[in-house]
Parts: sequence; structure tokens; C-alpha cells
Amino acid sequence: MSKKKKKVRKATTKKQLKKKVYLVKNTKVIQENKVSCFSSITENKELSSSEYWGSEEEKNGFFRMLNTFNIYRLLVPESQMPILDEMKTGKYAVLSFIDNQVSNVELMFEDFSKSPFFINLQSQSVTGFPNKDCVGKRTLEVYSKGCKLELRMDCHVRIVKSLPCLDKI
Repeated sequence: MSKKKKKVRKATTKKQLKKKVYLVKNTKVIQENKVSCFSSITENKELSSSEYWGSEEEKNGFFRMLNTFNIYRLLVPESQMPILDEMKTGKYAVLSFIDNQVSNVELMFEDFSKSPFFINLQSQSVTGFPNKDCVGKRTLEVYSKGCKLELRMDCHVRIVKSLPCLDKI
């Protein structure tokens, strides 16, 4: 399976150039229909707009994760907004994946309880799929509709032998 490279292009309109916005194109296959999702990231590396909200992916309750500038951004569908409270109990996040396999990834919100909150993301929901060069301490940002930043925390990226893997780091 070939790896898809992230396409990043500089903004072209006067308004975008003034804000120094970078456009990131994300492609996802949903029920064999190609869906493009464009997201804009400002110079200070925050998400400023995204076509994710209102898309079929979002309407079907699928999360989207973007990995740009070594920051993981989780886009939360409106139907999943109640779980934001669970995410906010975490002191940090742990992103686990299996090396050399484009499979699901696990995102755990470590709250030091016996059953921390976690979600599994399908590989096609992750743009900029992690690899061994991504291992280490990163940042996770969680966004709701309108690109509202709901949560920012440390995120430890690791390689595991199998999923699920809710082991502490």
C-alpha cells in the first residue's frame, strides 16, 4: 500500500495572505465516495477553518485527526460533543499505533483511573498517519464545530505491538 503525502499549499487570496494561512487538503473514502476536506491552519499553527463540519464524515459521527506541524488536531463531530467532558478529565493523551501498519490508532486520555477514556480511530480518519519518526512528546488539540479550540494537552505518541493497548506510558 502506498503512502499518501500531505499536500500543503500557501494561501492565494489577499485575505489568506494577510493572515498567513496555510491550506491542508485531507482526503477520506466513505462508502466508496471520495470526500475532500480542506482545513486552514494559521501562522500560529491553530486551526482557522475546516470543511469537515457539515461533511458526510461528520454527519455520520466519525472523528477526524490531522497531524500537521507535529500537532495532532482531533475534530469532534457534533453528535459526539457530550464526550468532551470525558476527554477533559485526562491529564495527558497517549496516541498508540502499530509500526509499519496502516491500521487503527488508539487515543487514550490518561486520568490515572483503572479505566481511562479512549477512542479508536480508523486509519483513513487520520491525516498524516504517525510513523516511527513521530514517537515522543507532541501536542494534542481538540476542536469542536466552528474550529473552537476545546482542549490542548500533551500527547505521547508511541509504537505498540497490538491494539487496544491501554498501558500507561
